[in-house]
Amino acid sequence: MALLDAVMFVPASAGAGSFVVNTAVQGYRTPAAAGAVNGAVYSYRAESSDLSQWEVGFGTYTSGTTTLARTTVVANSAGTTAAIGFAAPPNVGVVELTKYILSFDTLMGLNATEQNTGRYNLGIPALNLVDNSDFRVNERGYASGGALAAGAFGHDRWKGGAAGGGYTFTQLASSTAIVIAASKTMVQVIAPANIVGGNYVLSWAGTCQARVGVNTATPAGAYAASPILITGQNAGGPMSIEFGNGASTGTLGTAKLEPGVVATPYESKLLAVEISNCSLYARRVCGLVGVADPTTTTVAFRLLLSPPMASNPASAFTIGAMTASDDFASNPVAASPSISGFTLTGRGGRISINGFAGLTVGRVYGIVSGDIFVSSDI
Repeated sequence: MALLDAVMFVPASAGAGSFVVNTAVQGYRTPAAAGAVNGAVYSYRAESSDLSQWEVGFGTYTSGTTTLARTTVVANSAGTTAAIGFAAPPNVGVVELTKYILSFDTLMGLNATEQNTGRYNLGIPALNLVDNSDFRVNERGYASGGALAAGAFGHDRWKGGAAGGGYTFTQLASSTAIVIAASKTMVQVIAPANIVGGNYVLSWAGTCQARVGVNTATPAGAYAASPILITGQNAGGPMSIEFGNGASTGTLGTAKLEPGVVATPYESKLLAVEISNCSLYARRVCGLVGVADPTTTTVAFRLLLSPPMASNPASAFTIGAMTASDDFASNPVAASPSISGFTLTGRGGRISINGFAGLTVGRVYGIVSGDIFVSSDI
C-alpha cells in the first residue's frame, strides 16, 4: 500500500463514481503534486462537509486522468461496503488505515503479497529456494574453466544448459562469484517439494541475464535483467532457472528465488544447511567396507544413505584411484576402479566396484582411499 503526505482534494463531481481530482483543499495538495504513482493503490477517506456522509477504502490512482478509483470500500456512513452516493463533491484525503499500521499486540490479516512487501520494507530476507545460491559447495570437485556438456553438473545443483555450460571461479570459503563462459548457460531445477505455487521473484548479482521455466524443468523464453517476476507457478513444480550472457561472458554472484512480488535482501544460508540441502540430490560416500564377491577383482558394498536422498540415485561413479585393504593398513590392493553395478534407493542399497586384482573371495575389505559419488540430481 502506497502512502502520500498532506493530500486532500475535491473531486469534479458528486455521486458514487470514481474520484476525478478537481482542486486541492486549502492547506493540502493534490495527489499529483504529492508524487502519486500511476497504478499504485492508496487508502482514502471521503467525507461530506457536514460529515453526514463518509467512506473509507482503497483505490488505484491513474495519473493520465488524475483519477482515484473506489476499488474497495472498507466502511461507510451507511454501514455497508458499497460506494456512497455523495450528494455533493466530498473532501477526499489520502490517509493511512489501521490495516497497514504495523501492530505488535494484535494479529494482522495481511495477504502473501502484503507480507512480502512488508519484509522488503523492513529489510527482512524471505526464504530462498535456490540451493547452493552462492557456489560454496563443490562436492564433485569441478575445476575452474572445465567444459560441461548439457545436463552435466559443476558446483552442486548447477548443471550445463542445452548448449552446454562452464565457468571460471576462484573458490572462497564464503560466497563465490563465477564467470559463465560465452554462449554457455547454467541451470538449476528447483526442489519440487519447496514450491507452494503462485508468484515468485528471481533476483541475482552480476552481469548475467536469466530466464525461468514456469511449470517446467526446461527454462524457455527471452532472457532479462534482475529482478524477474514469475506468475502462474503451480504447487509442487517443476520450476527452473537459467543464467548466461549470450555471446559474452557474464558474472553470477548470488541468486535468489523467493515467493512474492518484490525481491527482499539476499542472505547466505548457513554452510551446514547448504551442504545438507545439496546432499539430498548428490553426495560423496566414503569409509566403505565390503566383501570380495563374486570374483577376485570385485568388491560388493552395502551403502547406508543417511539422511535419505530426495529420490533413488540414478547414477554412481568413483572419484580417484582406490586402494582396498583387508585390515585398513597392510596388504593394500590398488585399482583403477569402475562401478560394475548398483541397486540403490534413497536410503541405500548395494553397489559393486571392480578393477582390483588378487582379492580373496569372501574376505572383507575396506576402502582406504578413493570415494564413491551417488546422484539423484534433477
